[in-house]
Amino acid sequence: MKRRNALKNIGMALGYSVATPTLISIVQSCKEEAAVGWRPSFFTPEEGHVLKLLVDIFLPKTDTPSASEMNVHIFIDGLADKVMYGEEEFLTLPMNKQNIENIEDRYIDTGYFIKHSRDFFRKTMTAFTNLALSESGKNELLELTESDLEKSLQSVNSIYEAQKETREKVLQAYVKGFFTRKTSPPLNDDQLSCVFVQSMRDMTIMGYKTTEYVGEDMLAYQPIPGEYIPCGDTDELTGGKAYSIVW
Repeated sequence: MKRRNALKNIGMALGYSVATPTLISIVQSCKEEAAVGWRPSFFTPEEGHVLKLLVDIFLPKTDTPSASEMNVHIFIDGLADKVMYGEEEFLTLPMNKQNIENIEDRYIDTGYFIKHSRDFFRKTMTAFTNLALSESGKNELLELTESDLEKSLQSVNSIYEAQKETREKVLQAYVKGFFTRKTSPPLNDDQLSCVFVQSMRDMTIMGYKTTEYVGEDMLAYQPIPGEYIPCGDTDELTGGKAYSIVW
């Protein structure tokens, strides 16, 4: 199976939430790219600079490796490039054609759209980077530092809960307009930035947990399922560790 098709199938099946052996192999494949010097496939080099800083803010180096040391930024770039869909491609998917008449029920949850639309993902990132540039007083993305981005994340976090209910309603209306090819209500930069930060956090955690090192050395790794113990104590079963693969 071609790598592109495998990546797309993984993205549709997982919804960016469940770790599988195939997903682990995607992260492992990032090693070669890092070894020869990374150039983003989807993002611009300037956006790649921001991406690398952000993953390390979410998961910095402590007694465990940082997210960028595990090539999580390369993983996220690969998701956007190989798994997510462009707008026209998105609309022609068989599952979307079949459900277009049932739009009210099928797309009440906006998570599906947010996790699979590369154009929307870029739009949210642009809103966030514009915010970071404005707050830092800088003109170029390459000038942004980890400190600059931390301040912008704090700004987004401060409005996240305050606008949560309004944002969800606007997002639902936006997604409905997209799939019915009608005019969608505009989303402001605050709303888009909130979506971006939440998406980045989720993808960073997923990418980190599915690396070979984290999956096999930090978490409880059991590639071949054994006895099913539904109510066992995790301290006794795994030493308190979560399983890296959920069957």
